[in-house]
Parts: sequence; structure tokens; C-alpha cells
Amino acid sequence: VNETWLFDCGEATQTRLMQSNLKVTNITKIFITHMHGDHIFGLPGVLCMLSNSRSKAIKENPGGVSNSWALEPLHIYGPPGIASYVTMSLGLSESSLSIPVVVHEFSDQPASALMNGNANRSGGGSAVPYLATNRKLKNKVRVELVPACEKSLGIRNKIVQVVTTEPENAKKYSWRRNRQHGALDKWECMRWPLDLGGESKGAVEVVACPLKHRVDCWGYVVRELDQPGKMDPQRVKALGLPRGPILKTLKNGQPVQCPDTDRWIKPEEVLGPNLPGRKVVILGDTCDNRWIAQNARGADVVVHEATFTNDMRERALIAGHSTAGMAGNFAKYVDAGSLILTHFSARFEDTDSQWEELRRTNAKGKLKDLMQASRASEIGSINTLKKQAAAKFGKESVFAAEDLMVYCVEKKDPHNSQVPSHVFPRHLDSLL
Repeated sequence: VNETWLFDCGEATQTRLMQSNLKVTNITKIFITHMHGDHIFGLPGVLCMLSNSRSKAIKENPGGVSNSWALEPLHIYGPPGIASYVTMSLGLSESSLSIPVVVHEFSDQPASALMNGNANRSGGGSAVPYLATNRKLKNKVRVELVPACEKSLGIRNKIVQVVTTEPENAKKYSWRRNRQHGALDKWECMRWPLDLGGESKGAVEVVACPLKHRVDCWGYVVRELDQPGKMDPQRVKALGLPRGPILKTLKNGQPVQCPDTDRWIKPEEVLGPNLPGRKVVILGDTCDNRWIAQNARGADVVVHEATFTNDMRERALIAGHSTAGMAGNFAKYVDAGSLILTHFSARFEDTDSQWEELRRTNAKGKLKDLMQASRASEIGSINTLKKQAAAKFGKESVFAAEDLMVYCVEKKDPHNSQVPSHVFPRHLDSLL
């Protein structure tokens, strides 16, 4: 899939995109975890930049078939309120869009209720009536509700029944501390399979699951579907199969009848082992991620916040955040291959980067001072967070996210699909 997806859009996103060599016009989807400012304040600027970039591509080649992609919609997925935020911020700032935008808001209703008219199908809160009167946006922005998975709602109903009859077990299932009958937060137990459409459909699946934070929050499980194995040309020739659509049918996993021999050929007779897909789990801010764990199991990479060190666990829980150890525990529980830590508190410094800079400048005296200072304030370094997470994770494949860094997830070995993908970091080419 030749697309760029954004997960959250903080206030410096537009700046970093301009500093990188990423093509802004390749951004097709934006996934928002929650409505806190450090995760959405960059969204209006990125939307305008993307709109301008695509408009420029069309003007440079008007009527060209090659730039038809520039007219494709941008899809935004996120929690209730995201549609109102997008429309109000663009509308009140008198911004216009040259591309269509579809905002998908999560709903607590199943698809059957939305189709039967038992729920507000328009969704989007105040966004829909605002769009109807805004001449710049009404034909450019569309709001859709994302129905909750019927199966997850069935599980939720069963848990409510158990909690109702056995209120002492409420805490086992619910994030709430009280013991009310049937106490479950609004989104607990639910999951949302997202309809990606376009080139992504049939290649990648995304499921959103709720996380516990101070506001409604979600995590995303991105799973690449297994692809058919490579076709053996020698075997195809030996079976007398001609080139053309018949081979495509085999590649799609369906048997075909050889026109020369009338024999039915199964796909496994000419295809190698399936190419196993990769799985990446990206979590928003959270202090409890139990409802995403099942979908996250076997992830090649987990991206998890580590706002605090282990000794600040109580403060983390109050703030709705995680410690480095909590991140490591989750990665171990879901049997992840690698863990990427993010969302560090401002109190932590990246001493590793400072060391590298000093080594490059050969500032030996300064390097000595830095090493002494680091030993004195070991608890205040991001390196400490990595060590604490690795200790709980039980693996050394723990990385600390940083700006303009790429984490490459290699394709899996088709002969050993149970082994997680190898993950390695590299710096993104910068225009600075």
C-alpha cells in the first residue's frame, strides 16, 4: 500500500513534515486516539497543507490521469468530537479545502441500529448542522458514524449481566472503582473494525479498541493480511498451465481447471507458503489497556506511552498514564516482538542524543561533565525508561521514539511465521 498514515497530529506535526522528505500528498488517513490538545492541535494546519499540496499537483497537470489520486478523499478516524473539532477549526478560521474529507466518528451503536434508524445516523454532534450552512465546507467534509462490532456488544451485555448479579466482581471487568450494578464505562468491551476502502482494502485491517484515560481514548491494531506465496514458474510449466487470467485465479487462492488436461489444479500445487502479514499496535494515552490486549496479541511492534518511571506508578494511575514498567508488562503479556516507548514527560532528558552530539564535536571536557551529571540524575533520563521497560518486557528490543526516526519492520519469514519481524531504527532523511 503506497500510502502514508498519521496516528495523532500534535502541534508540531506540520513543521516536522516540512523538515522531512515525506510526500505530504501521500497522506490518505489520519487516526486520532483522543481529544487532548497534544494529540490534535496540529490537525487543522496539516489539513490545509495537504489540501494545498494536492491542489498544486492538479494545477501542474490539469486533466492528467496520473494525478487522479489527488482528488481522493482524506479519511480521519477518531472519537466523538473529532468531527466538530475539524469543521469548527476550519470554518471559524475561514479555511477552505480543495479535497474531500470524510470524518469517521466512533459510535456505541451496532450497524443494525444505524441502518434501521434507531440511532442518529449523521453523528458528528454540532458538526453536521454547521456543515450545512458553511459554503466552504459543506460539499467537502462528510461525517459518518463507525458502528461498534456486534460481537463485542454481545460480550459487553454478558459482562453487564454478571456484574449485575455479582457486583463484587465489577472491578474485574470494569475500569470504574465504584460497585454500581452493571457498572461499565461507555466504551468498555467494544471494538470497531474500520472500513478503510481504496487500495488498503484487502491488504490491511485496522481495529480500534478503547483504552482507559482521563478522556475517551482509543488504541489501533494495524494488521497486514497474509498474502499468497510466490508462484513456481517451473511447476506451472510442468502442469501445462497457460499464462493469463487462470494464473491470477490461482494466485487469489481458487482452484482452476487446466484447459489441456481438464485436471483441476489447487493453488498449493503452484504457490509457495503464504507470506505472513505484520501487526503493529499503536496505543493512545492509557493506564489500563485490557480491552485491546486480545487484538494486540502476537504484535510485531507495540507503540506504548511511558510518561513516568516505575517509582511514580501511583501518580501515573491518577493522571491516566503509564509507567515504563507498565508498558513493558503489556508488551510481554501480548507476546510482542518489539516495544517502542513514546509520550515522555518533559522532566526526562534524552542523554543518549546529547552524548552523540558531543562525540561528534569531540568536546571531551563537556562529555566528561555530561557523564557525571547523568550518573547523578540517572532517574531523569529516557535511557532509564528504556531499562525499566526492558526489565519487565524480558527483551532488549525496546526503543525510545524520537523525531524524524523511522522504525523499519521487516517482512516475516514465510517458513517461520511465528517469529516476530525484526525491527531496526534509522533516521529519516531530513531537509534541514
